[in-house]
Amino acid sequence: MADRPGLGVVGIAPTTHSTYGVRQFGPRRLWDEAEAAYRWWESVNKPGIEDWEWVVAPDRQSVSVP
Repeated sequence: MADRPGLGVVGIAPTTHSTYGVRQFGPRRLWDEAEAAYRWWESVNKPGIEDWEWVVAPDRQSVSVP
């Protein structure tokens, strides 16, 4: 997983048959953000893709759960 050059990179590698190690590089902590997003998704009862509101317009793009 990577952001724009120089901001953040995450490397994921298996450490055993059932666990993985994660290393973060750069000033942006992408894995921490991914974990926070997952916890938020769980806290709002794991909405399915059909529950999200998608807006794509010439001047903006957004995704939200109404």
